[in-house]
Amino acid sequence: SGEFYQLDLGEVELVNGVVLIDDAGGDTIYVSDYAREYEIKVSVDREDWTMMASGKGDPRYYPGGFFEPVEARYIRIDQQGQTRPESWSIYGIRVYRPEGEK
Repeated sequence: SGEFYQLDLGEVELVNGVVLIDDAGGDTIYVSDYAREYEIKVSVDREDWTMMASGKGDPRYYPGGFFEPVEARYIRIDQQGQTRPESWSIYGIRVYRPEGEK
């Protein structure tokens, strides 16, 4: 708990989903390195954050969420739970835009 990952999109964009790529369903020794609980927040200024999605991690699925389109420059994923001695690994992050947005 207390760990987070913050992403800067470089400019304000319209987004409607964030998915963390980990080793969900994988066959490596890292399959257990996922966020046990998480919150996905967005901000245009890194001062005011709005929670857009939350959930419990599952080693079979990629964590994340889809939501109504919102303007954001910054995306923050807060880990809310932890199981020792396991880590939290992120292989990649997919940020989704509403269909037709560039």
